[in-house]
Amino acid sequence: MRRLSASLAFLILLAGSLSLPAQEAQEGVDRIFDRIEESRGTALWQGVRDLEGLGRGSVESIRKGLTRADAYVRIAVAKVLYSNEMREDALDALAKVMEGKNPHAKKVAADMAASLVASDTALAGPDKQKIAARFEKQASESDDVLAQISLWRAVYGLTKGIKPVREVRRLHDAAGNRREAKEEAALALAEMDRYVDAEATLQDLAKEPSERGRMAKAYLKVNELTKDINRKPRTATKYDFKTLEEAIDLLKAHYWDESKITLDKIVESAVRGAA
Repeated sequence: MRRLSASLAFLILLAGSLSLPAQEAQEGVDRIFDRIEESRGTALWQGVRDLEGLGRGSVESIRKGLTRADAYVRIAVAKVLYSNEMREDALDALAKVMEGKNPHAKKVAADMAASLVASDTALAGPDKQKIAARFEKQASESDDVLAQISLWRAVYGLTKGIKPVREVRRLHDAAGNRREAKEEAALALAEMDRYVDAEATLQDLAKEPSERGRMAKAYLKVNELTKDINRKPRTATKYDFKTLEEAIDLLKAHYWDESKITLDKIVESAVRGAA
């Protein structure tokens, strides 16, 4: 009996010691969540980097963040889940944020969804069509113009179809005096290589000494160089088009995502061959 009690006590002690690392890991994850929440989104990208730095062993602890009310925490969790091949769970989480009441978080969630699927080289054709249909439905049901633009941008990235172009053009024309929406639609149209529909808005935006202004300027430079290529015979040129192609890829895939690159680097890359 005494031997049994001693064995039982040892097992209880062992179980307790094994649970400590798991508890400490969860506490570490919760501290990152707290920082994201307390910052009201300004620490989102640093939080994403911190969570991803914890490795695959922490995914289940991170997943618990989906039960939190804070939209930015759930966006960060979605990013980690998608990176760990949990596409459906990640896109579900982002969809719920887009259905919420925080306008900025809705836009960030839509941008996140667009970026994740755009950079997902493992997506097969049927999966792309399925996700594109899902984004179309979300865009049609959304009451937020900026989120709609981001979702249609994502649909275009998946399908290269004409419908998302028409929808973004419609949102651009319907924006009227709502400057932010008009400019966001113009940037999306430029990404879709539809400069003719966005050039006037981009020209105005390019005058601003802001991140969006520098982005508009970079797109206009790309358009200018493209026109120059089409006008001239295909002979030697002073432009470094390999660098330009890389810049376009960056503009399309990463311009909104602070966790990957800075806007200054994008603009520098975009105009390096044409300065």
